[in-house]
Amino acid sequence: MKNGRRIKLIMEKMIKNNEDKLRAITQYFGVETEIMKLNEEVGELANACYTKNTEDVEDECADVLVVLSQLALFYNCDLKKIQDIYNKKISRTLERIAINWYEKHR
Repeated sequence: MKNGRRIKLIMEKMIKNNEDKLRAITQYFGVETEIMKLNEEVGELANACYTKNTEDVEDECADVLVVLSQLALFYNCDLKKIQDIYNKKISRTLERIAINWYEKHR
């Protein structure tokens, strides 16, 4: 199974199993607050990556996924479409690496 498909299945399961809870959190705090929360959580994930502590990185990844899941539900995102975009972005990045695109655009 391709990684994109596996990730989509994992995300679908996580969201489906917690949909009511995720919606309740978004409803309680409001979508604007959760958008700001995403920025905070991504910053905390970046800091955890610098510490190179796997448990901290896992914890912060989970926080980011919670907020991403809330926003995906709030905006009625199509997980299949997200998977397709995800795969295209990975392919595009690899194509750019192969042609030294990043070296030319730094």
